[in-house]
Amino acid sequence: MTGGGRRGIWDDMPAGGGARPSRWRALMAAQGRAVVMLAACLAALVAVLLVKQGHKAVQARPVPVRFIGGSTVAIRLKGAARADLAVQYLQADGRFSATMLTIVAAGMARGVEYVATAGKCAGGEPRPLAVSSGLPDPATGILALSVDSPAGSADAPMWVKVTGSGGAGLGAVRGPFLLPYRGVAIAPGQALCR
Repeated sequence: MTGGGRRGIWDDMPAGGGARPSRWRALMAAQGRAVVMLAACLAALVAVLLVKQGHKAVQARPVPVRFIGGSTVAIRLKGAARADLAVQYLQADGRFSATMLTIVAAGMARGVEYVATAGKCAGGEPRPLAVSSGLPDPATGILALSVDSPAGSADAPMWVKVTGSGGAGLGAVRGPFLLPYRGVAIAPGQALCR
């Protein structure tokens, strides 16, 4: 049992494996949907970029999407019983790459809209590149926010922050997230870039 009398997502995980609780299945399903959504967005992006490059007639052709790598790390979010950041690096057509960041948190207050912002540091200042918002699942209290495609290479440093109602900072993490993990937790109120 986690602090404050609230049950955490891991509290009802059977010892030694066994059947996974429904909240865990919901969490994994949310991450799977996020990856499928990113692959579809990547294919659309490739088509748009080909049109912008001056191709007069673009024939629909399958675009190979390749999983480059990824990692999942535990992060601290104020008010969460547990929170993880899943990072997936994808490449389409051997040229265009994208990063998919998914924050999954258990025990968040229901009915509150949360915002995840991802970006990079430019000249020591945070530069937001992508934003996503959502509400926790009313039945499970699990929040899943996917932020897609902060542009750049897979090992480039980036940051992700989560805010609650009124823009209150709940926590952030900075770093390149490919293995070996070199992320740095950022407490609410601390600078995203150093």
